[in-house]
Amino acid sequence: MATPVLILPQRISLRSSTKYNEAFIQKAIADNSSLLGLGDLELIGKERIQAKGGRLDFLFRDSNGRRYTVELQLGPTDPSHIIRAIEYWDVERKLYRKHDYCAVIIAEELTGRFYNVISLFNGVLPLIALQINAYEVDDKLLLVFSKVLDEIPATFDDEDVKVVEITRKDWVDKSSENSVSMAEKILAMFNEIDPDFKLNFTKAYIGIAKNGIADNFLIMNPSRRALRVAIRLGELQEVSELIDKAGFDILPYENRFKQYRLNLTKEDLTTRREAIKDLLQRSYDERQ
Repeated sequence: MATPVLILPQRISLRSSTKYNEAFIQKAIADNSSLLGLGDLELIGKERIQAKGGRLDFLFRDSNGRRYTVELQLGPTDPSHIIRAIEYWDVERKLYRKHDYCAVIIAEELTGRFYNVISLFNGVLPLIALQINAYEVDDKLLLVFSKVLDEIPATFDDEDVKVVEITRKDWVDKSSENSVSMAEKILAMFNEIDPDFKLNFTKAYIGIAKNGIADNFLIMNPSRRALRVAIRLGELQEVSELIDKAGFDILPYENRFKQYRLNLTKEDLTTRREAIKDLLQRSYDERQ
């Protein structure tokens, strides 16, 4: 049996390297997105020109349709790098509002100032930070990406909305009698699981509350013709298959809030009632 050989790779600075430049690292990432450790990513664009000026290093999307705006910095993070990454994320999400976006910052060193700046957003900005470490082994380059800051889910409860007395009539005026009635029928389904929940009308959405305390694992947004329902539930293959089989009109899974999002019509409450009830039951059980 051969004697194991221990190799001690030498870490190098990409920023000061004369052998490897940023273009080389960009190509490595574009050709091998699995290096980032963010799942199965598809490259949408590289050096993507922004409407307000500048170029976004990468735009990826995962199998759920979520998009990642990725900015690479050789060396330590600096204020301009942080601001640029946030700005590009904001530009992309405003251009294509139907998609869910997450900002990704890659640097060789994440400085204390970086953490100070990011702490100001307090979970509002979906951001992932990766540290890139480069090593040379037998004249070959080894790149290791480590997640040093994972996305902090933003909270979504009544504290996000100013306390304003909102009534059923306000929502009927804002949307329609039909869509608000649909929200009430969804609650009636849910009351078969737990009869103590009631609708909680807020300015931003219609949630649910138990004993006067909001517990929004079910959130509804009525519009003129339909009802958008967000059900908080961990993403599972069997749930995704259930939704596909039922034939719902869906939006991409919302990773930040862990929600399946459905666009429901009045007919859905009859033809897809059992599937809706199943999703509500699963969400309730997971919440418990």
